[in-house]
This record gives sequence, structure tokens and C-alpha cells, in this order.
Amino acid sequence: MSFMKKCAVKGFVVMEGKLLLIQRSDSNRYPGVWEIPGGRLEEKESIENGLKREIYEEVGLDVTVLFPLSAHHFKRNDGQEIHMVSFLCKAENQEINLSNEHKNFVWATLEESKKLLHKEYLPDLKVISDWFLKEGLITL
Repeated sequence: MSFMKKCAVKGFVVMEGKLLLIQRSDSNRYPGVWEIPGGRLEEKESIENGLKREIYEEVGLDVTVLFPLSAHHFKRNDGQEIHMVSFLCKAENQEINLSNEHKNFVWATLEESKKLLHKEYLPDLKVISDWFLKEGLITL
């Protein structure tokens, strides 16, 4: 398997001080789990283009990629090794068009996001919280 097939991107999509969370469909791996949009890069695809493509495919949004939040490497339960890079993105509008991979979405506050998302997302939420505070977009 090539490196690019093992490289995935995720986007914390923000609009008006809230984050977009999506819930996996019941027929998907980890049914019902709340996550953020993203997926694997295609061969010879740039990270930014791949992230924009994945977000558009999963939720129908065009986004502006603001900056990277984190990068880490992990092994899935099925043994696949993944290189994951997450980014903060800004939505250009709020009109969501979910793919069949997901069954629900919510624009959530940081506190709501901390309760809904898996603990693996908490370090990135801390970075986002600090950014929101610095930019004056929210108060905690």
C-alpha cells in the first residue's frame, strides 16, 4: 500500500463560532459515532485539495483551509496504519448535503463538541478553543 493511500485528512469546519459534527450512518463502520468530515487522500492529490474534496463529498460544503491543527500516526483495529492530519477550516455557507456515509449533522458549540466527539479529538478542540479565544469569536 502506498503512503498516500495511508494518509488521511480531517477538517474541523467552523462557521459563526460553531463546529460541524456529522454522525456516521448505521450501515457504516462505527455506526452512530459523531465525527468530523474527512478521509483518505487520492494518489498525487495535495493535502489541501484532498481535504476540500472529502469535505465536499461528505457534507456538500466548500471550505477555506485555515491552518493545520495536528498530525499523528495510528493503527486501526483492522491493522491498517494511518497517517492523519487535521485542519481548521471555515465554511463558506451552512447548507449541508450529507452523503450516505452519514445520517445526521449538527453545528455544535465547543462544549457540545467535547461531549459528542470521541476523546481522540479533544487535543484539537483545545487548539481550536485557544484560537477562538485569541480571535475573539467566542468567550468561555
